[in-house]
Amino acid sequence: MTLCVNYSEWGKSDQTVECYQKVVKQKQHHVLYMSLGNAYERQGKFDEAIAAFQKSIELKPDFTVGLYDLASVYIKQVV
Repeated sequence: MTLCVNYSEWGKSDQTVECYQKVVKQKQHHVLYMSLGNAYERQGKFDEAIAAFQKSIELKPDFTVGLYDLASVYIKQVV
């Protein structure tokens, strides 16, 4: 996961998404899906971001950060 964070910090959005996609296949965790959603959002891939945020909330329904991020993407689609 550290590599995924590094890719994100280096501005390598494609590598960030690919990294998180591989990681979530190995470990289903709400924070990992949130991070994947954030990576998609930075690419402007809002449908994919929504799906990732929804998965994070499915895994942990009281995950307020995931709910906030999901709402943020919905707002960006409208504006």
